[in-house]
Amino acid sequence: MDSSAIERVMVMLVPVVGTVGLFAFLVVAAWSRARQREREAFHRAELLRKLSDISSEAAAPVLAILRDDDARAIRRRREGLILAGMIWLVVGVAVIAAGHIVGTIDHDGTWALGLVPTFVGCALLAHAAFFAARPPKTVG
Repeated sequence: MDSSAIERVMVMLVPVVGTVGLFAFLVVAAWSRARQREREAFHRAELLRKLSDISSEAAAPVLAILRDDDARAIRRRREGLILAGMIWLVVGVAVIAAGHIVGTIDHDGTWALGLVPTFVGCALLAHAAFFAARPPKTVG
């Protein structure tokens, strides 16, 4: 093989190997995360099973910690939805503003493409505000 043929093969081989490596990494990462969640659910179920065998006075502090963990997870998910909504909203407004600054899209209406991420951001914020689960109110 001459050097140009080797060069052409390498040009095609590098992106293919990179793509295969990326997706292999993503598969392993997803499997690892699923396995971790499975273990956490198993340990939580075991803890609840053991708590059912002891008195309610002894189990109360542990149950309070579990309720706090659940509330923290709900709060974290809701904050993530708000952050995602704000990011999409800003991206949409930035696309519209950039189009107006450039000035070429004012006449043909392509500035309206910025409305898509803007509305996605608004929908996420509305969902987080009105429909997403809220952590329970704590008394005390």
